[in-house]
Amino acid sequence: MYHTLKGRLFLCLTFLMIFFSYATTSSARTIKVPYDYQTIQAAVNAASPGDVIEVSPGEYRESVKFISKGYVGSPIITLRGVNQQTTVINPGGAGRGIRISTSYNFKISNFTIKGGVADNGFGGGIFVDSSTGVDISNNIITNNTGVNGGGVALNNSTVSFLTNLIKDNTATSSTEARGGGVFLYSSHGVISNNQILNNSTNGPAMAPGGGLFLHLSDPTVSNNVFSGNQTTGAQHYGGGLYIYDSSNFTVLNNTFADNRGLDGGGMAVIKSKAAILNNRFYNNTAARYGGGVYGWDMSSNIEGNIFNQNKAGSGGGGILIDGSIGNSAHAFKNNLVIGNSSDDWGGGVDLFVSTYEISINKIEKNTAFRGGGVLINSTSGYYSNPDVNNNLITENIATDWGGGIGIGDVGQSGKIRNNLVSNNQALGSGGGIVVYYTATPEIINNTIFNNPGGGIRVDEAVPDIMNNIIASHKDSYGISAVTTMFTPFYNDVWDSLVGHNYEGVSPGTGSISADPQFINSSGDDFHLQIGSLCINSGNPNISYNDVDGTRNDMGMYGGPYAKPIIFPEKIGVFRNRFWYLDYSGNNGWDGCSDDRCYTFGLATDTPFVGDWNGDGRKKIGVKRGENWYLDYNGNGKWDGCVIDRCYTFGLATDVPVVGDWSWNGVDKIGVFRNGNWYLDYNGNGTWDGCGIIDRCYTFGLPEDKPLSGKW
Repeated sequence: MYHTLKGRLFLCLTFLMIFFSYATTSSARTIKVPYDYQTIQAAVNAASPGDVIEVSPGEYRESVKFISKGYVGSPIITLRGVNQQTTVINPGGAGRGIRISTSYNFKISNFTIKGGVADNGFGGGIFVDSSTGVDISNNIITNNTGVNGGGVALNNSTVSFLTNLIKDNTATSSTEARGGGVFLYSSHGVISNNQILNNSTNGPAMAPGGGLFLHLSDPTVSNNVFSGNQTTGAQHYGGGLYIYDSSNFTVLNNTFADNRGLDGGGMAVIKSKAAILNNRFYNNTAARYGGGVYGWDMSSNIEGNIFNQNKAGSGGGGILIDGSIGNSAHAFKNNLVIGNSSDDWGGGVDLFVSTYEISINKIEKNTAFRGGGVLINSTSGYYSNPDVNNNLITENIATDWGGGIGIGDVGQSGKIRNNLVSNNQALGSGGGIVVYYTATPEIINNTIFNNPGGGIRVDEAVPDIMNNIIASHKDSYGISAVTTMFTPFYNDVWDSLVGHNYEGVSPGTGSISADPQFINSSGDDFHLQIGSLCINSGNPNISYNDVDGTRNDMGMYGGPYAKPIIFPEKIGVFRNRFWYLDYSGNNGWDGCSDDRCYTFGLATDTPFVGDWNGDGRKKIGVKRGENWYLDYNGNGKWDGCVIDRCYTFGLATDVPVVGDWSWNGVDKIGVFRNGNWYLDYNGNGTWDGCGIIDRCYTFGLPEDKPLSGKW
């Protein structure tokens, strides 16, 4: 009997669950405005979880409120305009456009929301307060005004904010205003694929975040465009984006262009921890610090970004990292910093009281009064101790001193190592590197080449200069010292102005003066030829040994910390044997000076690219029939099979493939033929058979298109 009753009870409960589930689902309605209800607010009041409110085109002069709607796990209530541009919510200055408070699971899409005003409040266009599961997508939010969030404010909420156009909104106040476009406080979620344009903050005191303001929030901010946003006021930081006291968030693959602020024209990051990855900062302006990015007391990894043509009035045309003591575990890495400027300090990168690692970046064609490429400085009692390694620092200009790098007040743990510092210029002194005041850094295993204004200038400082190649400073000195006493050891200082390899200092133990025999300095290949006197001539102490365990080689590729230099790849095209490469990385064509154009191959050739010599840079090449022609030295022209490389590999009908098959940092060739792959594993340009020497695989169908990559 017990089991029979239990079974009947189970069946009854199951029936009731199915019934109520069906009833809930079947009761979901599509409510049409103005047909079922004249106003949006009336439709919202009548809506239940699961309902869709569909609003016909027209201008609705009302302020819409969702108060305590839905519950945890409830079906979504959708408020949807029929046409984004012609379905308009416009309260006409009599309140904000939409407010969602203590509610769950809403979607608002396909509206234009304008004319909202939140005097002394949050979110002139939309305010989401203490709500969860809110989706705001595909709206135009424009010409709204508030104090915190001119366009949108999110407070203590979880929101997906997707594919919206947020433009011409203003956060303004007689005291403090934040977030001209969007304001987030203690909120979470995703902000993705939006256009945040021409928004502004204005206040006599704090007025940060012209485009977007984040405080105590951890969203993912990805694939947005921040353009034309600005801040004005006494403390107006972060023209495009301002982040304060936040952690564990990601800023990924956004574009910051033409934004303006006091500090951080594109972005300001204050007392926060973030991953700032693969963004583009272009033509942003800071009246004071950090044209592209300003960071203070931040612990963020900044990787794979492009900083191009940003400007700063005082310091850090591309980026200024300030007050980040103790953050040596965080890095500025694999970035392209090109064509930025500062009226005073650090045209490309400015480190102030910082222990960041600056690694594997390309820092090129930046300008400043002091420290054209990189400026490292401190204040009394607080020292910068960064690790600046494996960077290409080239063609930067300082109108006073330190064309490539300027170093001041750097402690003994500060390191400058394994960098290429070439073709920089200082109109005063130190075309390559200047070390001044109380600085005591290690300058080890760098290649310092052809910097008008001199190789290294030391003024009052006591650096440790060792295992470097300092060459071809024909108009000036190799190493010059003023009012200081130190001895450089194990350096090759060569081809300076006659009699000026050393000024004010004498060469120490292990120093030589000989042609370093670069493979091709005009093509920026500073590897050493076999027979170079710089090979195995650095400090013999085993702590300086090369990565292969042999004695230290002088120059950028020697020592235990040398790394392959790898940069974000850029686009280019091949057209009738002409190559057009986006060298500046701004995804636009800037002519053959800032970008690159080459003539290489025939119009009928098949083009490809690869790092043929392992220096971290892609070079061009073509396949013609079964013949391969590779621009080995990277100068964009054919120099014959000795300087460049030519191979015969595969059949004329094969599809070429390129990759680092053996993981040694050098790309090799291969072919795809009817679903079969033939890879030149050992890199000698000939087919040596499957298995032990080269590799062959069967993968895919004959009609497939081959791809290779580091998946």
